Amino acid sequence: MDRLQLGLVFTVFAVSLSAPLAAFCTDNMQLTPEVATLGTLPDKQSSPASAPGPKTLYGSVRKRDQPPDAANAAKQSLQSEAAASGAAATEPDLHALAEQKLADGVELTPDEYRSLGAGCAGYESERTFFKKIGKIVEVYPGSPADKAGIRVGDKIISNDSDEQAKSDPTQPLWSVSCGLVGTPVSVTLLRHNHPITLTLIRMNIEDIQDDKARHSWENIIRNLGHPTEGTFTRKSLEELESPAD
Repeated sequence: MDRLQLGLVFTVFAVSLSAPLAAFCTDNMQLTPEVATLGTLPDKQSSPASAPGPKTLYGSVRKRDQPPDAANAAKQSLQSEAAASGAAATEPDLHALAEQKLADGVELTPDEYRSLGAGCAGYESERTFFKKIGKIVEVYPGSPADKAGIRVGDKIISNDSDEQAKSDPTQPLWSVSCGLVGTPVSVTLLRHNHPITLTLIRMNIEDIQDDKARHSWENIIRNLGHPTEGTFTRKSLEELESPAD
């Protein structure tokens, strides 16, 4: 995510946990909540005015709690041994273990993070407070946003009322929009002065190819305690990534 800079005009940063992480922004800008999405934009050469509404869902994700092949093999082996010995075999519940580790403040393994089912759209954006148009500042390679054709520099339309900014519009805000893997989210871009709405499917944060972005998402989840839905706002990226005292 990017760090917000204060100026005469103030901005808001956002990421989608579904959300991506906020990207570094320029002066007077702040990241708006990234909407986790996955899809494919119409060809830029085509007429955006004739673009259909959000009728197609893009992307695919691994089932939330589906164990990896190795875990399936281990499960079958345990079941076979149990059948032979007459004992009841039990399989460790990765999701329950991950939840317990979050509660204990213990670092999770990649498979445990995956089992939580936290999803993101794969892009980061920034927007000035009280303005409806922001811009895409980062797109994760291979993400839903990338496959949808969303590109850095695209204009994004926000419906955020910026209620939190009204008390102090000089204070930049970072926000992350959270959602479960496989759930749809809509993002509206402004292309050729016409709005284009895409319906995207959140991917698992463990499928983010960029190591830095993926680790940042993991830190946020560990701090927020794996929120399943909603937008979470802090005054800095550090507050999002670091557990509260």
